[in-house]
Amino acid sequence: MNAAADIIRDQQQGLAAWRQDLTRRMSRDPQAEPDREGQMDARRKLAALRRTSSALLAGQGCLAVSPRRPRAVVAHRNRWLRARLAEEFEPLGISVIGEGEDGAVAVAIAVAEQPELLVLEDRLPWVTPLEVVEQMRRFASHTAVVVQLEDSAEAADLLAAGATAVFSRGLRPVELCACCADVLVAGALERTA
Repeated sequence: MNAAADIIRDQQQGLAAWRQDLTRRMSRDPQAEPDREGQMDARRKLAALRRTSSALLAGQGCLAVSPRRPRAVVAHRNRWLRARLAEEFEPLGISVIGEGEDGAVAVAIAVAEQPELLVLEDRLPWVTPLEVVEQMRRFASHTAVVVQLEDSAEAADLLAAGATAVFSRGLRPVELCACCADVLVAGALERTA
């Protein structure tokens, strides 16, 4: 099977599993999502899933970049930083195929696109980075998840949940991108060993 077909298969499997999980959680008794905000968040996730699933099935945005070039999704509240990371990834041969400002959007894009890399900040609204990491391990397990942290006390929990690496928020964008490229290279070497 070629790489494009593998990516499409992974995308469809990830979306189907994520849709099942969200539908199951939303259909539980009212105690499953006890507060209104939790229910709205679950509906927002399902709506994002429907949009990304529709786009995938319609072929929009899917495999816009050669599958041989590593693809990344960037989730950060700051639009300037998202743009800067995309700019710094380009010369490293990494294409930013999606970006979002909250955890729910990050999960939706990453599950739909199955990128090689997901970069998160530690202060995402709606879905916490820990929840994003856990969902990535379930629905896009081959995606390397890098989290940028302000407080290193959270690092152990994120790594235990399956984050590939954690880095300080003190890193400049160019340094963070170089570290992410190293993570991708290490992962590729590990898979070929």
